Amino acid sequence: MTQDVWLYRTEVHNDSDRRMRVVWFEFYYLDDGKWHGINVRNRPLGNADFLQWFGDDGDGLSEDGWLEPGAVAVCDPNWHFAFGSVLNPVKWSYLAVDETGRETLFEAEVPAEAAIRYSPSPPPVTR
Repeated sequence: MTQDVWLYRTEVHNDSDRRMRVVWFEFYYLDDGKWHGINVRNRPLGNADFLQWFGDDGDGLSEDGWLEPGAVAVCDPNWHFAFGSVLNPVKWSYLAVDETGRETLFEAEVPAEAAIRYSPSPPPVTR
């Protein structure tokens, strides 16, 4: 059995004048008025995960996970499981620190017009 997914591009922009390093991030979905965190790895996501997911597109993210001022880190495609034909409200939250340890928490919802529902075809049946 295959599971439908929503596909989209996720960009993290460093709009500050400081180098920033994402130390935690999480996916959330809205259910009955409450946001619930969950991710495919079933554990807290940290800088190593951010590097793996966002480190292959663009020049702004250093090998040790620092995002330079004005730079953009990209995860494309990003995805989450689809549990219906309509994209329910979902968002990503990120906690970043600068070189002095000052923390910044930011988050963004995934706009419905940016997501594409993908239904993988089941393998052909052979007899």
